[in-house]
Amino acid sequence: MRRPICPLSLRLLLVAAALPACSKNHPSENVADVAAQDAGGGAGAVGGSPEGRGSGNGGGEGGSRVGAPPDGASTVSDAAEDKPRMAAEDKPGMAAGDRPAMAEDKPRTSDAAEPLERDFVVTVGAVQIVLKSIPPGQFTMGGGSYGTMQVKISRGFWMGSTELSQAQYEAIAGNNPARQKGPQRPVESINWSDAMAIHTMLNVREAARLPAGYKFRLPTEAEWEYAARAGHTGAIAGTGNMDDMGWYDANSGGHTHDVGTKMANEWGLHDMHGNVWEWNFDDVVLHSQGVRYPTSATPLVDPVSFQPGPGHPYRSGGYHLPASACSAARRDGNSPGTRSDHIGMRLALAPIL
Repeated sequence: MRRPICPLSLRLLLVAAALPACSKNHPSENVADVAAQDAGGGAGAVGGSPEGRGSGNGGGEGGSRVGAPPDGASTVSDAAEDKPRMAAEDKPGMAAGDRPAMAEDKPRTSDAAEPLERDFVVTVGAVQIVLKSIPPGQFTMGGGSYGTMQVKISRGFWMGSTELSQAQYEAIAGNNPARQKGPQRPVESINWSDAMAIHTMLNVREAARLPAGYKFRLPTEAEWEYAARAGHTGAIAGTGNMDDMGWYDANSGGHTHDVGTKMANEWGLHDMHGNVWEWNFDDVVLHSQGVRYPTSATPLVDPVSFQPGPGHPYRSGGYHLPASACSAARRDGNSPGTRSDHIGMRLALAPIL
């Protein structure tokens, strides 16, 4: 007569029989460890995440997360884990780690802009002026006959979302010098001193609101071009199509147009290409005298020219010029007393120089 099997022995036999199947279908390694092995153990995050997370394909987006979560960290759903993590330092317009910003890179907004967290809005009577926050970063400035130089913008700043309109200028200054009238058209026919005076008025008016170490002033050439590019390396930012991004000789009909009616770039700035030239802060020897950008083995930090010269630069091109003259790198300039219906301005709230 066969002896009955006790319940405990039966349970042990069942577990032993199940073990090979469990081993085969559910390896003991966790998913993160397998992903790390498949990726060759590399971090692979764009720019190199400090948390060791990123795609497993050496930098492309949409890969698996690499590396197990730190001790004590709560787990997340599979859907959340599938989303690629972006390194905090991978900002638009700046090199991610040692990787230069490429034209095909999609510019990203900053998650830690210093000291900017939101738009800066100025209200004068019934008129509002919106300045967009621009994160710090690094970019290649210039091109063509000017040469190029690596530039680092070390501190964030604010830039007018559009060229200053006639209604905005008049609300601050009490007059409208523009020749091509229209409240929402860009103010023009102002010289460099007029543009600087508007900023001085705002510094007095908004004194209680200004962040420490900042004031209203014209943007430097480096700040202007950095903001215009918004992470792009091509001649025209945004879509790269001048008809989308600005007013120039082929679409303007020979006159200025209301500000903000063309597409904005990735940092929310309209009219950075065309409509009217925009005065910049620097004192320069103008490009027509053969001056090229300096070369340097390391990026120049917050460059600005105070050298004595015959005038001041302006950027963006204008409604009367071809697309090639409205590129992010294009420079021109004139004496500080020059007034023309081709020349206007854009506000900046930036570090004191």
